[in-house]
Amino acid sequence: MVAFITGASSGIGAEFARRFAEKGYDLIITGRRKEYLNRVAEEIQTASGRTVTTIIGDLSDPKHLTDLVDRVRNSKDIDVLINNAGHGLKQHFIQDDISNPDILLDVHLRAAMHLMHAVIPGMTERKRGTIINVSSIAGFSPTASDPTYGATKAFLTFFTESLHLVLHEKGITVQALCPGFTWTNFHEKLGIPKAEQSHRGILRWTTADKVVDESMKGLQNGTVVVIPGFLNRIAMKIVALVPRRLYYRMLKGKTLRRR
Repeated sequence: MVAFITGASSGIGAEFARRFAEKGYDLIITGRRKEYLNRVAEEIQTASGRTVTTIIGDLSDPKHLTDLVDRVRNSKDIDVLINNAGHGLKQHFIQDDISNPDILLDVHLRAAMHLMHAVIPGMTERKRGTIINVSSIAGFSPTASDPTYGATKAFLTFFTESLHLVLHEKGITVQALCPGFTWTNFHEKLGIPKAEQSHRGILRWTTADKVVDESMKGLQNGTVVVIPGFLNRIAMKIVALVPRRLYYRMLKGKTLRRR
C-alpha cells in the first residue's frame, strides 16, 4: 500500500504523511523544499520503518507535473492520493502580475486534476482507493482580499463532490478537506507574523494535527466535505443563509486573510 502526498514538507501534508505511515503505508511525498522534505522523510522512516520516497519539484512546472503524472499512472499500488500542495498570493489579483495567479491555478487545480485522472483507473481496477483534496473554507464565500484563492478552492470542493457521485460505486472514497486558519508556515510565507495568527472574529486558528484528525474521522464516517472545527462549521452555515446583497455590503472594502 502506498500513499502519494503533495506538499508534504510541512504542515498538513507532513501530518498526513505521519498518519498514513502509522497505518502501514509506504509513502511517496513531494515538495519544493528539499531540506524540509528530507527531514520529514527521515523522521517518518525512523519512527515507523516505512519506506518514504521523496520527489523534489514545483507542481507549476509542466515537466515536473508530467513526470509525476507518469509515475502515478504507471504505479500499481497507490491506494491513497492527497492533493495538499498549496500556493498563496501576496498581492491582490488586480495589482499582481498575471503570472502569479497562473501559478496558483496550476498548483491548486491543474496538478490536482491531472494526478486524480492518473490515479483513478488503477483504483477503479482494484476497487479501492482514497483521494483527499485539501481545499479551504475560503471556497465557501467570496472575500474582498483575493478573488483567485477562494475561487480555486470553491472549484476543488465542487469538483470533489462531483467525483464522489461517480466514484463511490467503484469503491473509491473521495473527500474535500476544508480547513480554516491553520498554524503552518503557509501564512508566514505570505507575510503574516505568528503574533497575528490568533483568531479572526469567531474563527479560531487550529493545528495541522487537529485538521488531520477531522479528516481521518471523516474517512471513517463517509463524510465527503469535512470542515474542521465546530465554529468554522457554524460560520459557514451562517454565511450560506445571509442574502447576497447584504453579504456584499458587509464585505466591501474589507480584506480577509486566507488559510
